[in-house]
Amino acid sequence: MNIINGESRRGLLPAALILGICLMAAAWIGGRAFLAARMAGDGLTVKGTAEAKATSTLAVWRGSVSARSADPAVATRELEQQAQRVATWLESQGVKPAEWEWLPLQSYVIYRTTAGGNATSEVEAYQLERPLKLQSGRVKEIARLARETEGLLREGVTWSGAPPEFYLGDLEMVKLELLGRAATDARRRAEVLLGGSKRLGGLVSARQGILQVTQPNSVEVEDYGMYSTETIDKVVKAVVTVTFALKP
Repeated sequence: MNIINGESRRGLLPAALILGICLMAAAWIGGRAFLAARMAGDGLTVKGTAEAKATSTLAVWRGSVSARSADPAVATRELEQQAQRVATWLESQGVKPAEWEWLPLQSYVIYRTTAGGNATSEVEAYQLERPLKLQSGRVKEIARLARETEGLLREGVTWSGAPPEFYLGDLEMVKLELLGRAATDARRRAEVLLGGSKRLGGLVSARQGILQVTQPNSVEVEDYGMYSTETIDKVVKAVVTVTFALKP
């Protein structure tokens, strides 16, 4: 059995104390080195946004006339008369021939049903439809035209029209401008977040977000982007995600 006397113990205490201090110092130095290395590789990621008002430069309006009869020849004649009335009306409204066109004829066979609602093989009637497409840069005129189709209906024309659609012909130019403004906004946000604690370095990465084209004063957005065609006036919104390097 080894017996350590009091004097030997007193000799071991300073050595243990010195060893503990050395270990603590090594841990502190290592931790600072790790932190410095981590800070050097860090970046700040922020989102920047920008929006702008825009006015549609293209209008698209679709509609159709229809006729129905048990005799396909009769239905065809009626459809031709309906189409001629629409063509005359468009001309009277100042629509140019190059701005509209008739699309291919669509025909449907309607079969008679029993009193119980079961379908039979007996033909009841033939339904014919002639679609029309109008496309013009005179967006306000087309919007007005779409509101004034009551006259056609009063004349007995079987007109069915969809709401006009309005598009931005210069969307790419607007998009490029907004992306630049959104990137500037991202840098401004990053500087505010840092508050002077660090300085922003160079650009590490940038990612374009989804473009949103909405009606004015709308807060509606879609995950995969939105393009509202309901109004002539629109608001285009762009988002970018930017990562900046940080300086000490």
